[in-house]
Amino acid sequence: MKAIDYPKYEQFAVSLAQHAGKILLDYRGKAAIVVQKGKALDFATEADIASERYIRSEIGKMFPSHGVMGEEEGFTNKDNEYLWVIDPLDGTLEYKRGSSSFDVHIALEYKGELIAGCVYKPLTEEIFSVAKGYGVKENEQTVRVSEIYRLNNSILYMMLPRSSNTSEEIHRSVRILEIAASQIGLIRDAWEVGLALANVASGSTDAFLLVKQDPKWWDVAPGILLVEEAGGKVSDMYGGPIINRDLSKGLVATNGQLHDKILQIVKNGINQ
Repeated sequence: MKAIDYPKYEQFAVSLAQHAGKILLDYRGKAAIVVQKGKALDFATEADIASERYIRSEIGKMFPSHGVMGEEEGFTNKDNEYLWVIDPLDGTLEYKRGSSSFDVHIALEYKGELIAGCVYKPLTEEIFSVAKGYGVKENEQTVRVSEIYRLNNSILYMMLPRSSNTSEEIHRSVRILEIAASQIGLIRDAWEVGLALANVASGSTDAFLLVKQDPKWWDVAPGILLVEEAGGKVSDMYGGPIINRDLSKGLVATNGQLHDKILQIVKNGINQ
């Protein structure tokens, strides 16, 4: 059986993301809202749709049998061994309001296992890319997770609760945040989930915590592989593996050295 050329898929993902990023920049400041998704501040614009359709079209030309899971248009060829997972515009709200905080996420699975992907910031042209077994690159430079092992020297990204969360989810997040704030050096709001994970992979951040909330698989798929390939560790917030793209038990991604300590903070917050 021929070995899978993981770097080939990484390079293709990077090319897709960069061209999709140009589409987002072309629409910036003028993209109309075309889909309301039912929750406050949750919608899709012309730019989301155009970016995803471009990515799907190029995948269809290069790998016509491959499956695609996209935020805006769902599944195609769902049962193929290869499945591309795409978020054509992560940070649609920020994009629509003129913020610089938006990205393109692309990942590829083979038989349910993440094997390649990237996170791309069009405005700065910053790109984090990964191929399974080949490490992680930030703008073509190899990067690794940090060596920080003390909580009081660490930086944690945590996604704060939203009004769409249940009362218990909000209270649980606040309890965990309160404990974390007493032990961790600096906590930042992870409003760019994919970029937060990429920053863990590159060592500029030490940990990421997602208590069960809104993100979908396309928000985190490339970031999970980035962290793991950069030497970090990923689990749910109880320490178990992420299985079948299920984020219902949250997500913890760290440099590895802090993992058990972050899990203990979560446990204390849940049991408080």
